[in-house]
Amino acid sequence: MCDCPDVYTERFNSDVFIECLKDLISNRKKPIFVIMDGHPVHKSKKVRQFVAGQQGKLSIFLLPPYAPDLNPDELVWNYIRQTGTARMPLKKGESLLERTFIDLELIAQNKALIKSFFRETTVSFASD
Repeated sequence: MCDCPDVYTERFNSDVFIECLKDLISNRKKPIFVIMDGHPVHKSKKVRQFVAGQQGKLSIFLLPPYAPDLNPDELVWNYIRQTGTARMPLKKGESLLERTFIDLELIAQNKALIKSFFRETTVSFASD
């Protein structure tokens, strides 16, 4: 999977997102369904054209606006708030950004934890 920049940085644009989608679908035999928020890049004309050109190999579904309860990412952030940096204050000179990336990497390595996020009732629509 590609190393997509954060959607809130200036580097995140339609071209970068399309490259991430290309990485996501490369070497996949089955169609991929991507559920995401309504960030302007996610619904740009360029991205819609790219998805349309994938002959059903890729489908994008946008969450409704102002519906954080439907977004599995919110469960990840809640977990970090409950177990990560909020529980272990930063040391002098320690970067919040670096600590957050460490917390996210630890979550990424824990497949059981990731699966547990999708067992939540409000986001179960996004699981197999």
